[in-house]
Amino acid sequence: MLWSYLIFVSALLICIGSGAGIVILGRRRKMLATDRGTHRVEGIAELASQVGFSAGLFFMAAVNFSVLLRLTAFPHSLAIPVACALILVLILGVQLGRLVLRYQLSRLQGELNTVTGEIAAKSR
Repeated sequence: MLWSYLIFVSALLICIGSGAGIVILGRRRKMLATDRGTHRVEGIAELASQVGFSAGLFFMAAVNFSVLLRLTAFPHSLAIPVACALILVLILGVQLGRLVLRYQLSRLQGELNTVTGEIAAKSR
């Protein structure tokens, strides 16, 4: 039972830290965009903080589900926690996909045009 509290508190701290990262990096991105007069695309650090927040929420839901599974055996009372956990898995997957795509774009020898959304070869 102690392990569930430790994981829950760890996930909560991850959510708080990642939420602070989302706010700080979002403000920085907005300031840079207003200075340049363009739309700025999210960076890898901002997407990683979003993934951390989603992962923290997923771990909190998983711990809650495991504790609830030990307390009750009625299938109708487990429908909502299972649905919430599946939705959080979907959100985490989407966030991980965005992070991996942005990482791959940063590793390519190209650049993303933030106005049109096209990928072009880097000018040397």
